[in-house]
Amino acid sequence: MRDGEALQRLTEVRTFVIDKTGTLTEGRMKVVKFEGEVKLASCLERLSSHPIAKAISELSEGRCEVRDFTEFPGKGVHGRRRQNPAGPAGGSRRTVRKVKENVAWALAYNSVLIPIASGVLYPFYLPPEWAALAMSMNSVSVVLWSLVQ
Repeated sequence: MRDGEALQRLTEVRTFVIDKTGTLTEGRMKVVKFEGEVKLASCLERLSSHPIAKAISELSEGRCEVRDFTEFPGKGVHGRRRQNPAGPAGGSRRTVRKVKENVAWALAYNSVLIPIASGVLYPFYLPPEWAALAMSMNSVSVVLWSLVQ
């Protein structure tokens, strides 16, 4: 991944598995399971030169018309099929939502616990080891929330 935007576009991907054994022995990648709009992804990726795109393009047979195709090296592709916007392959809504939720949670959690841990809200005070545990639990909760769909 070259930047965060590429990672954000992976939010709509449910499953993505690369069989390195097939890549090494056959000299090409093969997608064995794909959930989502297979034909649309296949049509767009058929025009790409990326090796993973070639594997995705083999998922669907048949012809389709793609207009305004653009390939963004290291980031994905964009194109239109039958006048409908299509791609980038992946999408970003879920990841962006999760990042915003995690930032909001961490901000709220930290804005309460940091003053308590530092003694600003005396007599409400946490010993340093309890404060460290509480802050660690913040990290754990953010990771767990990221795993929840």
